[in-house]
Amino acid sequence: MAELNSPTPETSASATTVCPNCGGKISYDIKSRKFLCESCKSEQSITAPKSTVDEYSISDYRVREHSAISLTGVSVATCSSCGGEIYFDEHETAKQCPMCGSAQIRVAAATSGIAPEGVVPFRIDNDDAQQKFRVWISKRWFAPNLLKKAYGEGKLEGLYVPFWTYDADSCAEYVGQGGRTRTVRDREGNTHTETDWFPVSGRVYRKFDDVLICASKKQSGTIAAQVGPFNTVTDIAPFTYQYLSGYKAERYSIDGLECFGAAREQMEAELQEDADADILAQGFSQSRVTAFQPKYKDVTYKSVLLPIYTAQYGYRGETYFYAINGQTGHVAGNYPKSVPKIIAAVLAGLVLLFGLMYFMGFMESDDYDSDYSGYSDYSDYGSSYDEYDSGYYDDDSGYFFDTAGANNPAKMRGTAELQSVRRSEIEAE
Repeated sequence: MAELNSPTPETSASATTVCPNCGGKISYDIKSRKFLCESCKSEQSITAPKSTVDEYSISDYRVREHSAISLTGVSVATCSSCGGEIYFDEHETAKQCPMCGSAQIRVAAATSGIAPEGVVPFRIDNDDAQQKFRVWISKRWFAPNLLKKAYGEGKLEGLYVPFWTYDADSCAEYVGQGGRTRTVRDREGNTHTETDWFPVSGRVYRKFDDVLICASKKQSGTIAAQVGPFNTVTDIAPFTYQYLSGYKAERYSIDGLECFGAAREQMEAELQEDADADILAQGFSQSRVTAFQPKYKDVTYKSVLLPIYTAQYGYRGETYFYAINGQTGHVAGNYPKSVPKIIAAVLAGLVLLFGLMYFMGFMESDDYDSDYSGYSDYSDYGSSYDEYDSGYYDDDSGYFFDTAGANNPAKMRGTAELQSVRRSEIEAE
């Protein structure tokens, strides 16, 4: 974890983007994964302001965010239409917002906030991305042919989208029940299942590494946020603005503390699964957790830029969006449905249904008897728990405690059960 006053990309001098051989522009070449001159194609050495991608303590987040240090070599364009802020090389001209297509943008120096710590460079170029889409859309039978033609005209936009990553050591105490299912036969010979439940409790641990949360209000919850996963552990480079050449990079619009709330939800869901697995590992066939208290220690974060191709397509007055993972080529998107194809599928289904009904009627008319017996017994078990919207750090233990919803009766019952288990363990000792 980096110290608070460690050198950061914001304070470092700008490296040149001009080729010393011919004066051409230096940019990142996806195929060779090197920095090349766009004119003479000579390989150029670019030294990033930092040699490592560092992480910082979540407890120091506000101090870093308010440092208001400018990014050298980078300008920012603010879209008056959608409100998005886009980083771009100061030598380039921003003419259009890559998120909404608006030309109503204004340019200023990029200041304040937390600069990107790392960047995952594009590994898939525009041609490869289009080929990935063609394969993806070819498997969508209901997509109209017009969509494939429009996409082939080349409307992809390469964009670096901001994400926060979080690391944490965590543990969670739980109280629940383990179930053993048995088959019971009544006096008439009919069978059914019954489940016997037994009280259980325990503790689970998990170390989280690079939990990714989208930091863009424009992209969060949209197609672009669904093209993961990304490898930010082994395939990431220290940020330098030369990676932005030919692309745009959106500035984060959801701060790191707010996104940490979403990261905790992901962590708690995985800890919940661990608790269920821990109960099943004790020889039970079913599990349910009735009380659950997670704790987090050594929480760190960093700001990263991840490569995504985005595209939009209009069809009969509606706009549809697509996104392609610029690292892996994974495609996500929605698309208009072809009415003739849907009608054809419905008619085919009806023909199949009537054919099956006719066949069944034919079988019955020829005195074919079929005796089917059996049963289905479905039991859904689960648990719901409130979001942890706030918490505190305990200086003695070094853990982050979730405390939101302390007045919630369900949580109070869960806490009481945990305390009861602890008293029982103490008395047993």
